[in-house]
Amino acid sequence: MVQYQAITTCRVSSDEQLKNHSLETQARKVIAKAKELGVTIPKDGQWSLSVSSKRGNNYNRKDLREMLDYCKKHKLVKYLIVSEPDRFMRSITEAGYWITVFRENGVKVVFSDDEGDGGNDTKATIMKMLKFATAEGSNEERQRKAISGGETAILQGRYPYAPKLGYHKGKNVGIHELAPEIGELMRNLLTRIANGTLGLSESLKEFNESHFVKSGKHCPYRLDHWRKIVSDPYYAGVVEIHKQVNARNEHGLHEKLITMEQHYKILDIVCNKAKAHAGPRKNGNPDFPLNAITLCERCSSEEMKFGRTGRKNRGKFVGYKNKNGHSEKIYEHYKCRKCGRLVTKEKMHRNFLEFLEKLTFTKGGCNALQAQLHKIWKTQKDDVEKSISSLERSLTETEKFKEKLLDKFVRSTNDVVTRELGSQLEQKSNEIADLQQKISAKRADYEWDYYDFVDFAIDFANNLAKKFLELSPADVKRCKLLLFPDGFLVDDDFKVYTTKISPLYRLQETKNDPKGSKNVNLVRPIGVEPTTPSSGSWCSIH
Repeated sequence: MVQYQAITTCRVSSDEQLKNHSLETQARKVIAKAKELGVTIPKDGQWSLSVSSKRGNNYNRKDLREMLDYCKKHKLVKYLIVSEPDRFMRSITEAGYWITVFRENGVKVVFSDDEGDGGNDTKATIMKMLKFATAEGSNEERQRKAISGGETAILQGRYPYAPKLGYHKGKNVGIHELAPEIGELMRNLLTRIANGTLGLSESLKEFNESHFVKSGKHCPYRLDHWRKIVSDPYYAGVVEIHKQVNARNEHGLHEKLITMEQHYKILDIVCNKAKAHAGPRKNGNPDFPLNAITLCERCSSEEMKFGRTGRKNRGKFVGYKNKNGHSEKIYEHYKCRKCGRLVTKEKMHRNFLEFLEKLTFTKGGCNALQAQLHKIWKTQKDDVEKSISSLERSLTETEKFKEKLLDKFVRSTNDVVTRELGSQLEQKSNEIADLQQKISAKRADYEWDYYDFVDFAIDFANNLAKKFLELSPADVKRCKLLLFPDGFLVDDDFKVYTTKISPLYRLQETKNDPKGSKNVNLVRPIGVEPTTPSSGSWCSIH
């Protein structure tokens, strides 16, 4: 005889239930149910975990997905045994969904208190759904009580959540007490911020360098998180809740660190102080075209030495603006992200252009570029022609459909039908006009002169030093990928060079070149491994 199997799941939703041995109790019930059904439970077919089953969390529950996959692989599994409905989930709709999904895969969901295998008749289904309805109602009742309890605690001056920085749990529930060391530290910092004797950044630095943090009792904060902490009204004696309901009490029972007046002063400082920077720009910074494509030679070498080739960002130069004291003059620099080395924007650009001017656009490179441009032109020409043909076909079909509508419109004697046909005719006329406009635009894009296109490309490649810094940030990155795939290195004297150059160019070495550029391992053609040194090496076609 074939021995059918069952999988089981036991679930708790809190650590308290774990302490009460709830999982062991559930396990005994499901094992007894399996014996009653005459099935075996495989060792790898038992799930026991702590996860929420409240409404809205169950459609993608990891454990249920795993159970379903297991049943699909093991066709002898005919039952999913659960101790009680609320251990499965607390939602009627989601329970119905999963019961149906398992049933479609030949598995019946049964509970330990079901008679027999739970049955398939209408009465058994209704009774099962009633169990889920009860569980869902119980869950909602608990949520209402939790919300009501939290609101009541706030109105009484208690804070029923985790203690804030500087406090710990007190003898009375919800009334937190000042924590040793950190409590007085926070009082001192907040008072000095409110009095204007300590800035936000300085207060954060002082906190992160305090014994409390250095000893490992707390992790350091970043400025954005620190802003939220110091502007919390809790330190001025306010307790509040903004979860599903709003409740606020300005007379909390905990010991406050500052007055409400000081709190408002801190709020004014936090809200009116602009951030040090706006964050990275999505499309790059046009003021610093060499942003993130130049590497600090020293830092890059260290990263390579430790095998961190995929983390080159740590040694990149990025744009950096600053003011000198109270002066309105803005100074522009490039700054290494790792070592912090600064070089003025003017000097970096000058040295970069000096390097580009040493690149000779070769005759072979010119011929290769022309050949590639011809391929690009032909590909684009074919694409445009196909696009125009497709639009013209759509235009022809739309015009034919409009003619049919027009014929029906002329013959119609029903006012309702006439209005409907008139509306459709107007819609088709708009579609025809739109298609004609698209075809004209495509043809206009296509009718640019091939020789002007080639002349522009050759001129740009031949005068790279004059054109490169005028590119948009996105085009700078494209040029870097095509012409200098390894980017640029900046040595200790701020001289710029590259480790790999495009086959379009030949590097003319001079006496003032950085030492790296004379090393065949550092300057080589794209796709070519280092060979014996040769003066003015040509780059092979990529």
